[in-house]
Amino acid sequence: MQNYLMSQLTVKSDPDWGAMIKFIDWEHMDYIDDVCTEHFDLDYDFKIDDDEEERYIIYFNEKATLAEVQRVINQINEFHLKSEVIYETI
Repeated sequence: MQNYLMSQLTVKSDPDWGAMIKFIDWEHMDYIDDVCTEHFDLDYDFKIDDDEEERYIIYFNEKATLAEVQRVINQINEFHLKSEVIYETI
């Protein structure tokens, strides 16, 4: 069975905050945050980490364009699909 941390990600555009990614839970968000920063030098502006509402979202705002975020997420999705392993993170 595939590790849910390797779930395919979708980048969306928020009209106020630019590129954004929604996650399954905190652990999923934390893993992808680590992958983005450690492997791709891509940092986000702020995040919503709301256990009560089960909302886990990273917003990039002016830290990265939609195209930059999409490029990184495409690479992460492809890596997960082809390798069937998660990235090594610190």
